[in-house]
Amino acid sequence: MQKLKSLRSKFLILIFSLALAACTDSSVTQDAAVDAAWRALDPVTTAHNRANFEVGDARLIKAEEVIQRFANERMNSYCWGTRVPANATIDLGATYWYVHLKHRAMTPIPITRVSPTQPPAIPDWNIPEAFFLIDARTGNVVARAIACMMI
Repeated sequence: MQKLKSLRSKFLILIFSLALAACTDSSVTQDAAVDAAWRALDPVTTAHNRANFEVGDARLIKAEEVIQRFANERMNSYCWGTRVPANATIDLGATYWYVHLKHRAMTPIPITRVSPTQPPAIPDWNIPEAFFLIDARTGNVVARAIACMMI
């Protein structure tokens, strides 16, 4: 009888755990969301070096909290490299990963001589920060706001 109660308890715990897991909005981890954001940012960087950027913020949110950040499509139009895709439709009731990547502060390398053909001492100086909405279920980039500086 005791074995039967123990088995039934374990079964109920399993069912409860599965039901709870099915109710969560996110199947994408924070690391996977940051990776997706970097893959979306990489084509517009000049150095293509992830070490030049750090995570300023990465959290699950409802889109209504940050919708205004992604309203300005012109923000993405000054980027170098590959043309930035248009943002997809944002579902205000959905849960997304909000990822903020910012340029890592670097100590400038001393330049002995200035040359117009010499590469910049600080790579990717033209992208101070970038914001991404990552679908919490699929890991796809839904919207991006990349602050590319116009030269």
